[in-house]
Amino acid sequence: MPISVSFGPKQSWDSWKALLAWGQAELTALGPRESRTHAEYLLEEASGLARWQFERSEALPDAQICRRYEDWIGARKKRVPLVYITGRAYFRHEVLEAGPGCLIPRPETEQLVEYFLTRSGFKKEDAFSFLDMGTGTGAIAISLLRIFTKADAVLADVSEEALAYARRNVEKYGLSTRAKLIQTDLFANLLPMRWQAILSNPPYVAEAELAGLEPELSFEPKQALAGGWDGLDYYRRLAAESPRFLVPGGWLVLEAGFGQTEAIRDLLRAAGFEDIRIFKDDAGLERVVMARLGIKVHG
Repeated sequence: MPISVSFGPKQSWDSWKALLAWGQAELTALGPRESRTHAEYLLEEASGLARWQFERSEALPDAQICRRYEDWIGARKKRVPLVYITGRAYFRHEVLEAGPGCLIPRPETEQLVEYFLTRSGFKKEDAFSFLDMGTGTGAIAISLLRIFTKADAVLADVSEEALAYARRNVEKYGLSTRAKLIQTDLFANLLPMRWQAILSNPPYVAEAELAGLEPELSFEPKQALAGGWDGLDYYRRLAAESPRFLVPGGWLVLEAGFGQTEAIRDLLRAAGFEDIRIFKDDAGLERVVMARLGIKVHG
């Protein structure tokens, strides 16, 4: 949900342009590009208007919108993430509710979904079951369920707060009959069953790197970021435990951090996975690992 707004007396604005200029000036510390784009984005979200509308409008800004915008700019100055300020996360073709207590969906994870769509071999009309492990807002599962209309999914997360967001997003898109939400630490609370695919964006930040992360990440839950001393703790567990929950030939699809893909490949190969593929993100960094459980592996 968006941050709370106090409607006490503040400044008076005689135009949208003046309000926008103030917002950009307040965010100067973010740098010239971000101060402009973030000020514009927050005004669009606060007002419900497109940029061209408030640039051309001669009407006085609504007082309630002004107060909301002033509070949102104040939060951004404190480096609160945009998604936590507005309560909305844009992921592929979905607009998801998000806020404190859940990991913010990012473009890198959109690419995980894209690679699954194009490389898994599943067709839109196929009926299959998959697991979204560490679902957060439910972004991966919701995006896939809206494409594969005969599929069903389990959305799993250790965080009750994250699952609350995921549940509301599932309901928003009318997917409750095909999506089951479970609170669990990885596979601990899952009943024995085998999925055709398991997808996950696990915590992968190494312990030594946590202190150096950008300020915005300090607002996100540490348990959704911290991957142990080398960032690979969850990959070790996923490689070791997922074979018991995949059909032979089933896909394990993982997002990876910088420089981690080769280590993940080794973990998966040792666990009996085959056809291990590594894909790059738009920045040219190796970001997604896809692997199939070997036919002879019995978890």
